[in-house]
Amino acid sequence: LTEKLLSKPPFRYLHDIITEVIRMTGFMKGLYTDAEMKSDNVKDKDAKISFLQKAIDVVVMVSGEPLSAKPARIVAGHEPERTNELLQIIGKCCLNKLSSDDAVRRVLAGEKGEVKGRASLTSRSQELDNKNVREEESRVHKNTEDRGDSEIKERSTSRDRKQKEELKEDSKPREKDK
Repeated sequence: LTEKLLSKPPFRYLHDIITEVIRMTGFMKGLYTDAEMKSDNVKDKDAKISFLQKAIDVVVMVSGEPLSAKPARIVAGHEPERTNELLQIIGKCCLNKLSSDDAVRRVLAGEKGEVKGRASLTSRSQELDNKNVREEESRVHKNTEDRGDSEIKERSTSRDRKQKEELKEDSKPREKDK
């Protein structure tokens, strides 16, 4: 789980994590065919999206937490934060030894993972944390921009002063010549 891989997780990496979770914990066992469990067989975009959608649906059903991860965006290498959120919730499900048997049957029957009722407390607090982080980043960015603008103004006024002084010095010898 290196920073490089987590900052933009390749599909093969996610496939390896999910298959290893299944092998070691039994969570999501039976969700994938033997062919899908081999990464060489999950090469085209649609197969990758289908693979991830199944995992997302099961995780949402088991955890009861909403997930904003979208398989197509994950396969395209976008939204690594949401991909990491998926991995964290898979980890929570495994640590809490939650059973995925019912969810696997429902997903294989074609049911989609949706959170019924209210959002869980952990997801609400997580949303608040994310909102606070975004607001803080916005403030820092604005302060940086303001500071940059004032530095530019200071530099331009000092540059203007230097140019005026140089012009004065250049004009002095000409006055003597006259």
